[in-house]
Amino acid sequence: MNSNRNSSGYSQKHLSNASDNINSLFPVPDNQKKLLGNPNCNFSLYFPRMVNWKIEKGELKTDTENILNLKNKSDKLFEISDVRKEIERKQEKQKSYMNFLKSQGIQTFSITAKTVSPFITGLGSGHPTETGMILDRNIGIPYIPASSVKGVLRLAHAINIADGRTEIPESELEKYFGTSDQKQKNKYRGQLVVLDAYPAEIPNLKVDIMNPHFSNYYSGKGNVQPVETESPTPIKFLAVQQGTKFVFNCAFIPLKNDDKSPILTEAEIKEIEAMFSTAFEKVGFGGKTSIGYGRFKRVNGVAETSQTVQPKIVKKEDLTAGEYEAMIIDLDKRRASIFFEIVKTKDKAVLRDCKTKILSAYRKKDKVRVKIDGTKNNVGDYVVMQILSKL
Repeated sequence: MNSNRNSSGYSQKHLSNASDNINSLFPVPDNQKKLLGNPNCNFSLYFPRMVNWKIEKGELKTDTENILNLKNKSDKLFEISDVRKEIERKQEKQKSYMNFLKSQGIQTFSITAKTVSPFITGLGSGHPTETGMILDRNIGIPYIPASSVKGVLRLAHAINIADGRTEIPESELEKYFGTSDQKQKNKYRGQLVVLDAYPAEIPNLKVDIMNPHFSNYYSGKGNVQPVETESPTPIKFLAVQQGTKFVFNCAFIPLKNDDKSPILTEAEIKEIEAMFSTAFEKVGFGGKTSIGYGRFKRVNGVAETSQTVQPKIVKKEDLTAGEYEAMIIDLDKRRASIFFEIVKTKDKAVLRDCKTKILSAYRKKDKVRVKIDGTKNNVGDYVVMQILSKL
């Protein structure tokens, strides 16, 4: 079919044909369609816009294969090296903030947890297919907003302290989560400060299906009752695959007028740890938690202060500190970083905070001798201390 452009400048195909033949259209301007087709496009821009529509029995409908197409597009876009770098950058930025708080003697928590069931974020948010997903606007990957994390932790804490009660007084939740009653005169923030939870690695998306019954009844089509003879209507949606690691960061920051020490007691630390355990295993994050979605299993993570900074652990199978031959696989001038691949083991490594003259002295595929200290950053790349020579 020949593509036409309507008076609004939208890219579409013959809409006058109301037969059962599928006639696709993308309701976005042609110039946007071209940009969104770029292999470096941000998935958060592509996801809500590049949805195929069709005319079927005289009605305009979204194509049933939309979600599969979006999933395939996410696979391609997430493979781009910039996505991996931006995830690493986001994790390092949060880690830097946690380290700053620790330097002030503030209690912090950094917990890595792995999904043990599919995870859905923002399923009910606006989207042409009515099956949305919350994506970071800059990176284009699924994440859990801080407000959502804190809401789940609040519910988890209420469950933990319920002790058989059906209602928990607001006063028992205010210490960590603040006042929620807008009519209350003395409103104050919660002392548990939570950051957005991001994947520790490039997430894989999967196509999942829900089968709502009684669609005519719920849609209000005619005066019909829910009956078992009505066929279910399968609806496809995107979810994060199980096995994806997320990093949860939070800190206990006392109120300024609180004379108490910012260091929590052992009992209070256990209380916050218990919130996460209940949130991961019983409450769940995201949507459809009532049927088991959004469950996590804790991988590691401890409470830390300036007095209890945890030592870096190097596993026996990891490379020990020393000199290694490596090949440069990427240079990032904006972030002053050089990325390497250790020739001997194919492990990845990175050198941060490079001076401009160092960056300009090397190119991709240059072979060099590097010195590492045997530790890794939060995405598993070895930390390079310096480049010793070019080979």
